Amino acid sequence: MPPSSQRTFELSIRVTQTQGNESELQASPITPQQLLQLVRRRIVEAEGPEYFEYQQVSLEAGSIVVRSFSRDGNVEQANPTLSYNTLDRVLSVTMSSMTHGSAFLWGVTEMIDSLSQGYFTRNEFRYLMMGGNDGFFSFPAPWAAGSYKEPDFHIIHPNTLLPTVVIECGYYNESNTKLQCDKDLWMLGGAPHVNVVILIKWDKEADSDRVSGWIELHRRGNNGAAIRKDIFPAPARGTPWQSESITLYRSDFYSGGEVPPGRNRNDIWLWNLNRLRDIAGQRMDIEGLVPA
Repeated sequence: MPPSSQRTFELSIRVTQTQGNESELQASPITPQQLLQLVRRRIVEAEGPEYFEYQQVSLEAGSIVVRSFSRDGNVEQANPTLSYNTLDRVLSVTMSSMTHGSAFLWGVTEMIDSLSQGYFTRNEFRYLMMGGNDGFFSFPAPWAAGSYKEPDFHIIHPNTLLPTVVIECGYYNESNTKLQCDKDLWMLGGAPHVNVVILIKWDKEADSDRVSGWIELHRRGNNGAAIRKDIFPAPARGTPWQSESITLYRSDFYSGGEVPPGRNRNDIWLWNLNRLRDIAGQRMDIEGLVPA
């Protein structure tokens, strides 16, 4: 039997660039080591924001790539966001844009506001650790052997393996199906820790600088029901901000929904979508883009 790094598999490659140009091709059989070098070269040589994915990637190859990149200084310097899902066998890479990064800033802003407004005490806030692009391997079967995710924003408690609140952003021509697969990995593979997954999808109009977007909230126990709102186009002026918000409950921030003693698990904290619009609009301006 050949060494594991030499076993071959068929590979389908889909590349989506900032401009929305998309190409798809079938490659000849490729080994995990060849895939590693192929993806690494594309990351290191990237000249700007870009999304690309590799389909039909074996469990062995996907695991080798993401674990190798977590120790590769040149790849780390390029700051890609990596994902591999063992169920759909898709390895994806996002070279982030300013617009894409607005989700992280929004999450941090909302959490800081929750402290300043007294929703969380200082001691409670200490144990709500925020992060972005941190890698998570600790999914149970059938995702256990190889699945890997780097959320755009997350909240996690010390001594837990997975976060409680996650934000995932979809790049311009990243498919909605791929984004929903990301959500399923967190909600199904992240039980009982992950309570909320917030999806944000940006879409750039062809031959235009205009960007539209939507946000979708998925909560554990909602039987698959999702709440979706438009980011851009923005609502009419004068629309109450409360109606343009995402509702989170105190229980959403804690693994298994177990809130601290004396706290009401149904306490509401509204995440303001107008803040997200402000942050995203400013960052789009830097990129020469405008909200739809």
